[in-house]
Amino acid sequence: NVKIEDKVSPTLVCEPFTVPCNTPNITPTYLANTLGIPQANPTVTDCQNFTLTYIDSEVAQGCATGFSKIVTRKWTATDASGNSATCEQLISFLRPTLNDLSLPPDYDGIDAPFFSCTDNTYPTPEWIELQGLQGFPHVFGFPTGCSINWDYEDLVIEVCDGTYKIRREWTIIDWCIGDGFVYNEIIKVVDEQGPSMDCPANMTVSVDPFSCCAFVNLPDVIIEDNCSQIASLSGMVVTFDPYTGEQTGMTTFGGSVTNFPGNNYWNPDTMAIFPYT
Repeated sequence: NVKIEDKVSPTLVCEPFTVPCNTPNITPTYLANTLGIPQANPTVTDCQNFTLTYIDSEVAQGCATGFSKIVTRKWTATDASGNSATCEQLISFLRPTLNDLSLPPDYDGIDAPFFSCTDNTYPTPEWIELQGLQGFPHVFGFPTGCSINWDYEDLVIEVCDGTYKIRREWTIIDWCIGDGFVYNEIIKVVDEQGPSMDCPANMTVSVDPFSCCAFVNLPDVIIEDNCSQIASLSGMVVTFDPYTGEQTGMTTFGGSVTNFPGNNYWNPDTMAIFPYT
């Protein structure tokens, strides 16, 4: 009988690489598949199947090094015969400078589209980010800056009912140089839609047989507007000669808005009352 044993350890090669300081995930799968870093996994050579494991340790770095921290990843490859080998991989986290900072645009209809008041929310940076837009300053494409920090303060300027502008003042500081700057972002929220209402059904009324006139009690109408108050109401009655079709008269009328029984105050609707005509 001939017995063959594998007593040779795997060959294991680790390569160092650098990632942005705010990389949200440093698992080998994320680094290789999402960030496109092929050397995230070591190169292993062995004549049989093997398993790979790793443990991490990290050391914070000072500003002068250009890195925020360095992670030492110790890989271990173990084959089916129990032979193992190790290597250490350095993952350096690049510290940003102010040149790596990108600022959010003005959402004013010029630099970037403004927001509609029908969104029914105040456009905080978090909300803007949830829309797939840039609400915060970004460093290396992420809304976190490591040693670059920021905060903001809003000044709201009312333009008209349903429309307002925001001057969002960002204060940005790079703590590694002890300096920064102030950036003003302009955000506009606009009411660009008129009220909506359910048009009442057609009416047929009887007229006085001698004067051909009638006093008509016009129906009330529910009117909705998501952003603004109803400023005015008006309507028009046009009369025609029933034989010739020629217009014989035109009367305009106004109305008033009021509450109505059972109204849900969470709904932006109101009752439009029109008079007799």
